[in-house]
Amino acid sequence: MKPGAPSYTVVSLDEKWQVLYWMTAFACDEAELRAAVAAVGDSAATVREHVSSAKMSTSYRTRPLAL
Repeated sequence: MKPGAPSYTVVSLDEKWQVLYWMTAFACDEAELRAAVAAVGDSAATVREHVSSAKMSTSYRTRPLAL
């Protein structure tokens, strides 16, 4: 692969445009993205799973209770 060419299988955080791309792709903020890469590595599929599961595990706690 050429230097600077986008890879859609590896999450690279080297350039601002890459960070913005992955934040949009995973619907997360930069802190969540960097934490996911630190936790599970740079595989796009693994990072996507990690971000999704983190959002699902907290989503039930942030919704108000229906009374």
